[in-house]
Amino acid sequence: MPSITLKSIPVELLESLRARAAANHRSLNGEILHILTRVVRESSHSAELVSRIEARRRQLEAPMLTDDPLRSARDDGRP
Repeated sequence: MPSITLKSIPVELLESLRARAAANHRSLNGEILHILTRVVRESSHSAELVSRIEARRRQLEAPMLTDDPLRSARDDGRP
């Protein structure tokens, strides 16, 4: 399995990660993988949600075509 190396981690961050790992009964590596997985999933979900919202917004902004005679009359200025 591939691996990565992190450099220049602030001491406070490392201590926080170690504390989280202990509290969650995980190794430091396991905790970091858990955090990264969660963030990437949420990011992907957020991007998908934004895309769906934008598509819906475009649908709502599109002109409505209708054969409704009342609407046609109103739009033509007739009572």
